[in-house]
Amino acid sequence: MKRNKLYLMIVFILSSTFVFAQNENGDKMWKKFESQKVAYLTQELDLTPQEASKFWPVYYEMQHSLRENEKESRKLMLDLKNNNNLKEKDFENILTKELDCSIKRETIIKAYYKRMLTIISPSRLLKLRKAERNFKKILFNRMGRGKNMNNRK
Repeated sequence: MKRNKLYLMIVFILSSTFVFAQNENGDKMWKKFESQKVAYLTQELDLTPQEASKFWPVYYEMQHSLRENEKESRKLMLDLKNNNNLKEKDFENILTKELDCSIKRETIIKAYYKRMLTIISPSRLLKLRKAERNFKKILFNRMGRGKNMNNRK
């Protein structure tokens, strides 16, 4: 347990240095969010340093792929919003592409989960899903109350 706490402190300190290196407030907030997420998920999954060194690159790669897919989906909706001259065929094409994005999202998750299963157990992978949802709840609660994540409980 001491090893995990030490590891969490190291991860948090390293992540925090990236926060202070950023100039823009949005970047600072994003980096702080990411460092807190790493610390929270590492603790919840009880990752060893060896597991973490393998797990986090795969996790970040998955997150990047999901963000790219989400950008594509948002672009479709923006195109829909900004174009008043669409025909029914255009709506049908946008709908099909949007559904394809949804399917692609699940395909991305499935592929990365298979990779993660070579690093952590199925029970811990399910724990990851729950921990991600809990982290979002904590984050939104803190944001709603104007507090930071360091005041968890």
